[in-house]
Amino acid sequence: MCDRSADSLSPAMKTPHLPEEIIKEILLYLPVKSLLRFKSVSKSWLSLISDPSFANLHFQLSSQQNTHNRVLLTIGSLQSIDINLPLHDDSAVQDLDPRPFLKPHGATMITCSCRGFVLLAPKDEDKIFLLNPTTPKQSCKEISLQHLRFNMIAAYGFCYDESTDDYLVVLVSCITAVHQFPHGYFPIVFDVFSVRTNSWLRLTHIPLLVIEAPAVPIVGSVSNGAIHWLIWPRRGAQIVGAGIVTFDIRTRTLRRCIDIPNSINSKRDHCDLRVLDGRLSLTQVKSNKIKIWVMKEYGVVSSWTKFISVYRESIWDDLKYIIKPLCFTKDGELIAASSHGGLSRWAKNGRLLEHRRYFNPEESYSCSYHSCSCWVSSTAYCESLFSM
Repeated sequence: MCDRSADSLSPAMKTPHLPEEIIKEILLYLPVKSLLRFKSVSKSWLSLISDPSFANLHFQLSSQQNTHNRVLLTIGSLQSIDINLPLHDDSAVQDLDPRPFLKPHGATMITCSCRGFVLLAPKDEDKIFLLNPTTPKQSCKEISLQHLRFNMIAAYGFCYDESTDDYLVVLVSCITAVHQFPHGYFPIVFDVFSVRTNSWLRLTHIPLLVIEAPAVPIVGSVSNGAIHWLIWPRRGAQIVGAGIVTFDIRTRTLRRCIDIPNSINSKRDHCDLRVLDGRLSLTQVKSNKIKIWVMKEYGVVSSWTKFISVYRESIWDDLKYIIKPLCFTKDGELIAASSHGGLSRWAKNGRLLEHRRYFNPEESYSCSYHSCSCWVSSTAYCESLFSM
Protein backbone atom coordinates (compact mmCIF):
# COMPACT_ATOMS: atom_id res chain seq x y z
CA MET A 1 0.00 0.00 0.00
CA CYS A 2 1.41 3.36 -1.01
CA ASP A 3 1.84 5.82 1.88
CA ARG A 4 1.81 9.40 0.67
CA SER A 5 2.36 12.18 3.18
CA ALA A 6 0.81 15.60 2.83
CA ASP A 7 4.22 16.99 1.81
CA SER A 8 4.41 14.59 -1.12
CA LEU A 9 1.04 15.70 -2.58
CA SER A 10 1.09 17.87 -5.64
CA PRO A 11 0.14 21.53 -5.15
CA ALA A 12 -3.16 20.90 -6.99
CA MET A 13 -4.11 18.18 -4.47
CA LYS A 14 -3.35 20.20 -1.35
CA THR A 15 -6.22 21.92 0.50
CA PRO A 16 -5.86 25.66 -0.11
CA HIS A 17 -5.68 27.91 2.92
CA LEU A 18 -8.14 30.77 2.69
CA PRO A 19 -7.84 33.90 4.83
CA GLU A 20 -10.43 34.08 7.60
CA GLU A 21 -12.04 37.16 6.07
CA ILE A 22 -12.64 35.30 2.79
CA ILE A 23 -14.12 32.33 4.67
CA LYS A 24 -16.40 34.66 6.60
CA GLU A 25 -17.51 36.38 3.38
CA ILE A 26 -18.42 33.03 1.82
CA LEU A 27 -20.28 31.78 4.89
CA LEU A 28 -22.35 34.96 5.11
CA TYR A 29 -24.13 34.05 1.87
CA LEU A 30 -25.01 30.48 2.82
CA PRO A 31 -28.42 29.34 4.13
CA VAL A 32 -28.83 28.84 7.87
CA LYS A 33 -29.14 25.06 7.67
CA SER A 34 -25.75 24.82 5.96
CA LEU A 35 -24.20 27.08 8.58
CA LEU A 36 -25.57 24.92 11.39
CA ARG A 37 -23.93 21.87 9.82
CA PHE A 38 -20.67 23.71 9.27
CA LYS A 39 -20.35 24.45 12.98
CA SER A 40 -18.80 21.00 13.29
CA VAL A 41 -16.07 21.65 10.71
CA SER A 42 -13.66 23.23 13.18
CA LYS A 43 -13.49 25.19 16.40
CA SER A 44 -12.80 28.39 14.50
CA TRP A 45 -15.89 27.91 12.32
CA LEU A 46 -17.98 27.10 15.39
CA SER A 47 -16.78 30.29 17.06
CA LEU A 48 -17.42 32.39 13.95
CA ILE A 49 -20.92 31.09 13.18
CA SER A 50 -21.94 31.29 16.88
CA ASP A 51 -20.84 34.93 17.13
CA PRO A 52 -23.91 37.22 17.54
CA SER A 53 -22.31 39.82 15.26
CA PHE A 54 -22.06 37.18 12.50
CA ALA A 55 -25.75 36.30 12.99
CA ASN A 56 -26.67 39.98 12.71
CA LEU A 57 -24.64 40.52 9.55
CA HIS A 58 -25.96 37.33 7.96
CA PHE A 59 -29.55 38.39 8.64
CA GLN A 60 -28.97 41.90 7.27
CA LEU A 61 -27.56 40.56 4.01
CA SER A 62 -30.31 37.95 3.66
CA SER A 63 -33.14 40.40 4.32
CA GLN A 64 -31.68 43.07 2.00
CA GLN A 65 -31.20 40.68 -0.91
CA ASN A 66 -34.24 38.42 -0.27
CA THR A 67 -31.98 35.40 -0.71
CA HIS A 68 -33.35 33.33 2.17
CA ASN A 69 -37.00 34.38 2.31
CA ARG A 70 -39.55 31.67 3.09
CA VAL A 71 -43.28 31.47 3.75
CA LEU A 72 -44.78 29.57 6.67
CA LEU A 73 -48.24 28.07 6.15
CA THR A 74 -50.45 26.33 8.67
CA ILE A 75 -53.69 24.45 8.61
CA GLY A 76 -53.47 21.16 10.44
CA SER A 77 -49.72 21.15 9.78
CA LEU A 78 -46.80 23.54 9.46
CA GLN A 79 -45.12 23.91 6.08
CA SER A 80 -42.18 26.15 5.24
CA ILE A 81 -41.86 27.11 1.56
CA ASP A 82 -38.66 28.30 -0.14
CA ILE A 83 -40.13 30.98 -2.41
CA ASN A 84 -36.93 31.38 -4.45
CA LEU A 85 -37.65 27.97 -5.99
CA PRO A 86 -40.60 27.30 -8.34
CA LEU A 87 -43.79 26.85 -6.33
CA HIS A 88 -44.43 23.46 -7.92
CA ASP A 89 -40.99 22.20 -6.92
CA ASP A 90 -41.71 19.78 -4.07
CA SER A 91 -38.16 20.21 -2.76
CA ALA A 92 -39.15 23.78 -1.80
CA VAL A 93 -41.64 22.45 0.77
CA GLN A 94 -40.43 21.51 4.23
CA ASP A 95 -42.78 19.92 6.76
CA LEU A 96 -42.21 21.03 10.34
CA ASP A 97 -43.25 19.26 13.51
CA PRO A 98 -46.47 21.06 14.49
CA ARG A 99 -46.34 20.05 18.15
CA PRO A 100 -47.11 21.75 20.46
CA PHE A 101 -48.51 24.54 18.28
CA LEU A 102 -51.25 22.57 16.54
CA LYS A 103 -53.78 20.15 18.00
CA PRO A 104 -55.83 17.63 16.02
CA HIS A 105 -58.72 19.47 14.33
CA GLY A 106 -57.49 22.69 15.90
CA ALA A 107 -56.27 25.87 14.27
CA THR A 108 -53.28 28.09 14.77
CA MET A 109 -53.02 31.61 13.44
CA ILE A 110 -49.58 32.62 12.19
CA THR A 111 -49.74 36.32 12.89
CA CYS A 112 -46.46 37.98 11.97
CA SER A 113 -42.68 37.57 11.84
CA CYS A 114 -39.62 39.41 13.10
CA ARG A 115 -35.93 38.67 12.46
CA GLY A 116 -36.63 35.06 11.52
CA PHE A 117 -39.13 34.39 14.33
CA VAL A 118 -42.87 33.93 13.84
CA LEU A 119 -45.67 34.45 16.34
CA LEU A 120 -48.09 31.50 16.53
CA ALA A 121 -51.46 31.91 18.24
CA PRO A 122 -53.38 28.65 18.82
CA LYS A 123 -57.13 29.16 18.76
CA ASP A 124 -58.99 28.92 22.08
CA GLU A 125 -55.80 28.62 24.15
CA ASP A 126 -54.32 30.94 26.76
CA LYS A 127 -50.86 30.95 25.24
CA ILE A 128 -48.88 31.97 22.20
CA PHE A 129 -45.53 30.82 20.82
CA LEU A 130 -42.46 32.49 19.36
CA LEU A 131 -40.70 30.14 16.97
CA ASN A 132 -37.68 30.26 14.69
CA PRO A 133 -38.79 27.75 12.00
CA THR A 134 -35.19 27.36 10.81
CA THR A 135 -33.99 26.19 14.24
CA PRO A 136 -37.23 25.06 15.95
CA LYS A 137 -35.58 22.83 18.56
CA GLN A 138 -33.28 25.59 19.80
CA SER A 139 -35.59 28.57 19.40
CA CYS A 140 -39.14 28.18 20.69
CA LYS A 141 -40.71 30.16 23.51
CA GLU A 142 -44.15 29.69 25.06
CA ILE A 143 -45.87 32.79 26.47
CA SER A 144 -48.87 32.58 28.81
CA LEU A 145 -51.95 34.73 28.21
CA GLN A 146 -53.67 33.80 31.46
CA HIS A 147 -53.99 37.44 32.50
CA LEU A 148 -56.00 38.12 29.32
CA ARG A 149 -58.26 35.09 29.42
CA PHE A 150 -61.38 37.23 29.95
CA ASN A 151 -60.44 39.70 27.20
CA MET A 152 -60.92 39.41 23.44
CA ILE A 153 -57.72 39.77 21.41
CA ALA A 154 -58.23 42.56 18.88
CA ALA A 155 -54.72 42.91 17.43
CA TYR A 156 -51.26 41.35 17.49
CA GLY A 157 -47.87 42.94 17.05
CA PHE A 158 -44.38 41.45 17.17
CA CYS A 159 -41.21 43.51 16.91
CA TYR A 160 -37.58 43.99 17.91
CA ASP A 161 -36.51 46.99 19.99
CA GLU A 162 -32.94 47.69 18.91
CA SER A 163 -32.43 50.26 21.68
CA THR A 164 -32.85 47.57 24.36
CA ASP A 165 -31.95 44.46 22.31
CA ASP A 166 -35.33 42.99 23.16
CA TYR A 167 -38.15 41.21 21.35
CA LEU A 168 -41.61 42.54 22.16
CA VAL A 169 -45.09 41.10 21.71
CA VAL A 170 -47.80 43.76 21.71
CA LEU A 171 -51.38 42.64 22.27
CA VAL A 172 -54.39 44.90 21.96
CA SER A 173 -57.42 43.39 23.70
CA CYS A 174 -61.03 44.36 24.29
CA ILE A 175 -62.30 44.38 27.87
CA THR A 176 -65.53 42.50 27.21
CA ALA A 177 -66.72 42.74 30.81
CA VAL A 178 -67.47 46.45 30.29
CA HIS A 179 -70.99 46.99 28.88
CA GLN A 180 -71.39 50.78 29.07
CA PHE A 181 -70.72 51.28 25.34
CA PRO A 182 -72.89 50.47 22.29
CA HIS A 183 -73.31 46.81 21.37
CA GLY A 184 -70.11 45.36 19.94
CA TYR A 185 -67.91 48.22 21.16
CA PHE A 186 -65.36 47.81 23.96
CA PRO A 187 -62.54 49.73 25.59
CA ILE A 188 -59.12 48.37 24.69
CA VAL A 189 -55.88 47.92 26.61
CA PHE A 190 -52.30 47.52 25.40
CA ASP A 191 -50.10 44.82 26.95
CA VAL A 192 -46.43 44.38 26.04
CA PHE A 193 -44.43 41.20 26.68
CA SER A 194 -40.67 41.56 26.96
CA VAL A 195 -38.62 38.48 26.07
CA ARG A 196 -35.62 39.95 27.91
CA THR A 197 -37.49 40.30 31.23
CA ASN A 198 -39.92 37.44 30.52
CA SER A 199 -42.81 39.54 31.80
CA TRP A 200 -45.93 41.43 30.72
CA LEU A 201 -46.48 45.15 31.23
CA ARG A 202 -49.81 46.93 30.79
CA LEU A 203 -49.40 50.37 29.24
CA THR A 204 -51.44 52.70 31.43
CA HIS A 205 -50.23 55.93 29.82
CA ILE A 206 -52.18 55.35 26.58
CA PRO A 207 -55.53 57.22 26.61
CA LEU A 208 -58.73 55.18 26.74
CA LEU A 209 -59.80 54.03 23.28
CA VAL A 210 -63.06 52.34 22.33
CA ILE A 211 -63.29 50.21 19.18
CA GLU A 212 -65.65 47.75 17.58
CA ALA A 213 -64.28 44.28 18.25
CA PRO A 214 -62.90 42.80 15.00
CA ALA A 215 -64.13 39.38 13.87
CA VAL A 216 -60.52 38.27 13.36
CA PRO A 217 -57.53 39.76 15.22
CA ILE A 218 -55.73 42.45 13.22
CA VAL A 219 -52.12 41.64 12.37
CA GLY A 220 -49.60 44.42 12.87
CA SER A 221 -46.89 45.32 10.34
CA VAL A 222 -43.53 46.78 11.39
CA SER A 223 -41.87 49.67 9.54
CA ASN A 224 -39.91 52.78 10.52
CA GLY A 225 -39.70 51.84 14.19
CA ALA A 226 -43.43 51.30 14.65
CA ILE A 227 -46.14 48.65 14.50
CA HIS A 228 -49.00 49.52 12.16
CA TRP A 229 -52.61 48.35 12.30
CA LEU A 230 -55.30 49.16 9.73
CA ILE A 231 -58.51 50.14 11.48
CA TRP A 232 -61.99 50.91 10.20
CA PRO A 233 -63.60 53.39 12.62
CA ARG A 234 -67.36 53.28 12.84
CA ARG A 235 -70.07 55.64 13.98
CA GLY A 236 -73.06 53.50 14.82
CA ALA A 237 -73.37 51.02 11.94
CA GLN A 238 -71.80 53.40 9.43
CA ILE A 239 -68.17 53.09 8.36
CA VAL A 240 -66.84 56.65 8.30
CA GLY A 241 -63.23 56.16 7.24
CA ALA A 242 -60.11 54.06 7.56
CA GLY A 243 -56.69 54.85 8.93
CA ILE A 244 -53.43 53.25 10.01
CA VAL A 245 -52.72 53.37 13.75
CA THR A 246 -49.00 53.42 14.59
CA PHE A 247 -47.41 52.20 17.83
CA ASP A 248 -43.90 53.54 18.50
CA ILE A 249 -41.68 50.60 19.51
CA ARG A 250 -39.13 52.60 21.50
CA THR A 251 -41.42 54.98 23.40
CA ARG A 252 -44.38 52.54 23.71
CA THR A 253 -46.79 55.29 22.66
CA LEU A 254 -49.29 55.79 19.86
CA ARG A 255 -48.20 58.03 17.01
CA ARG A 256 -50.54 59.92 14.70
CA CYS A 257 -52.66 57.96 12.27
CA ILE A 258 -51.54 57.56 8.66
CA ASP A 259 -54.20 58.06 5.99
CA ILE A 260 -54.85 55.47 3.30
CA PRO A 261 -55.08 56.39 -0.43
CA ASN A 262 -57.99 58.69 -1.18
CA SER A 263 -59.26 56.42 -3.96
CA ILE A 264 -60.02 53.60 -1.52
CA ASN A 265 -63.70 53.46 -0.66
CA SER A 266 -63.79 52.38 2.98
CA LYS A 267 -67.49 51.55 2.70
CA ARG A 268 -67.12 48.93 -0.03
CA ASP A 269 -63.47 47.96 -0.57
CA HIS A 270 -61.69 45.22 1.34
CA CYS A 271 -58.14 46.17 2.39
CA ASP A 272 -55.18 44.38 3.92
CA LEU A 273 -52.10 46.12 5.34
CA ARG A 274 -48.60 44.63 5.01
CA VAL A 275 -44.97 45.71 4.72
CA LEU A 276 -43.05 44.95 1.52
CA ASP A 277 -39.30 45.56 1.56
CA GLY A 278 -39.72 47.93 4.51
CA ARG A 279 -42.54 49.96 2.94
CA LEU A 280 -46.19 50.02 3.94
CA SER A 281 -48.36 48.16 1.44
CA LEU A 282 -52.14 48.03 1.04
CA THR A 283 -54.10 45.47 -0.94
CA GLN A 284 -57.40 46.93 -2.16
CA VAL A 285 -60.06 44.50 -3.40
CA LYS A 286 -62.81 46.17 -5.40
CA SER A 287 -65.76 44.58 -7.12
CA ASN A 288 -63.80 43.83 -10.30
CA LYS A 289 -60.16 44.66 -9.60
CA ILE A 290 -57.33 44.00 -7.15
CA LYS A 291 -54.83 46.79 -6.53
CA ILE A 292 -51.67 46.75 -4.42
CA TRP A 293 -50.48 50.13 -3.18
CA VAL A 294 -47.03 50.96 -1.77
CA MET A 295 -46.17 54.04 0.30
CA LYS A 296 -42.87 55.18 -1.23
CA GLU A 297 -42.20 57.92 1.36
CA TYR A 298 -43.16 56.97 4.89
CA GLY A 299 -45.98 59.04 6.34
CA VAL A 300 -46.59 61.01 3.14
CA VAL A 301 -50.11 60.25 1.91
CA SER A 302 -49.41 61.56 -1.58
CA SER A 303 -46.66 58.95 -2.00
CA TRP A 304 -49.10 56.03 -2.12
CA THR A 305 -48.38 54.44 -5.54
CA LYS A 306 -50.09 51.58 -7.36
CA PHE A 307 -47.66 48.66 -7.59
CA ILE A 308 -49.90 46.03 -9.19
CA SER A 309 -53.40 46.32 -10.65
CA VAL A 310 -55.23 43.31 -12.15
CA TYR A 311 -58.82 42.50 -13.08
CA ARG A 312 -60.26 39.70 -10.96
CA GLU A 313 -61.77 38.01 -14.04
CA SER A 314 -58.32 37.70 -15.62
CA ILE A 315 -56.85 35.51 -12.89
CA TRP A 316 -57.59 31.99 -11.81
CA ASP A 317 -60.73 31.17 -9.89
CA ASP A 318 -58.62 30.35 -6.84
CA LEU A 319 -57.32 33.92 -6.71
CA LYS A 320 -60.29 36.03 -7.70
CA TYR A 321 -61.35 36.83 -4.15
CA ILE A 322 -58.36 38.25 -2.30
CA ILE A 323 -54.58 38.11 -2.53
CA LYS A 324 -52.32 39.00 0.38
CA PRO A 325 -48.80 40.22 -0.51
CA LEU A 326 -46.13 38.52 1.60
CA CYS A 327 -42.63 39.25 0.26
CA PHE A 328 -40.36 39.50 -2.75
CA THR A 329 -38.04 36.87 -4.21
CA LYS A 330 -34.37 37.57 -4.90
CA ASP A 331 -35.39 38.29 -8.52
CA GLY A 332 -37.92 40.94 -7.48
CA GLU A 333 -41.05 38.84 -8.05
CA LEU A 334 -43.95 39.24 -5.62
CA ILE A 335 -45.14 36.27 -3.56
CA ALA A 336 -48.71 36.52 -2.30
CA ALA A 337 -51.07 34.27 -0.37
CA SER A 338 -54.37 33.51 -2.08
CA SER A 339 -57.74 32.12 -1.08
CA HIS A 340 -57.98 28.44 -0.16
CA GLY A 341 -54.38 27.85 0.87
CA GLY A 342 -52.44 28.89 -2.20
CA LEU A 343 -49.35 30.93 -3.01
CA SER A 344 -48.93 32.92 -6.19
CA ARG A 345 -45.92 34.50 -7.92
CA TRP A 346 -46.29 37.81 -9.75
CA ALA A 347 -44.01 39.61 -12.21
CA LYS A 348 -43.20 43.28 -11.76
CA ASN A 349 -45.70 44.18 -14.50
CA GLY A 350 -48.55 42.50 -12.60
CA ARG A 351 -48.59 39.30 -14.67
CA LEU A 352 -49.43 36.12 -12.79
CA LEU A 353 -46.48 33.73 -13.26
CA GLU A 354 -47.55 30.68 -11.28
CA HIS A 355 -49.87 29.52 -8.54
CA ARG A 356 -50.02 26.48 -6.32
CA ARG A 357 -52.69 25.34 -3.88
CA TYR A 358 -51.20 23.62 -0.83
CA PHE A 359 -54.40 22.68 0.97
CA ASN A 360 -57.88 21.47 0.17
CA PRO A 361 -60.37 24.40 0.09
CA GLU A 362 -62.86 22.54 2.28
CA GLU A 363 -60.15 22.07 4.89
CA SER A 364 -59.35 25.78 4.68
CA TYR A 365 -62.88 26.71 5.72
CA SER A 366 -63.48 23.96 8.29
CA CYS A 367 -60.15 24.60 10.03
CA SER A 368 -59.91 28.37 9.62
CA TYR A 369 -59.07 30.54 12.59
CA HIS A 370 -62.50 32.10 12.40
CA SER A 371 -65.57 31.11 10.40
CA CYS A 372 -65.43 34.31 8.36
CA SER A 373 -61.78 33.87 7.43
CA CYS A 374 -61.00 32.15 4.13
CA TRP A 375 -57.27 32.31 4.70
CA VAL A 376 -54.92 29.52 5.37
CA SER A 377 -52.77 31.33 7.93
CA SER A 378 -49.44 32.45 6.50
CA THR A 379 -46.57 34.84 6.92
CA ALA A 380 -43.23 35.48 5.26
CA TYR A 381 -40.00 35.29 7.22
CA CYS A 382 -36.28 35.49 6.55
CA GLU A 383 -34.07 32.67 7.79
CA SER A 384 -31.90 33.66 10.75
CA LEU A 385 -29.42 32.28 13.26
CA PHE A 386 -31.06 34.15 16.12
CA SER A 387 -32.23 32.38 19.26
CA MET A 388 -34.05 33.39 22.44
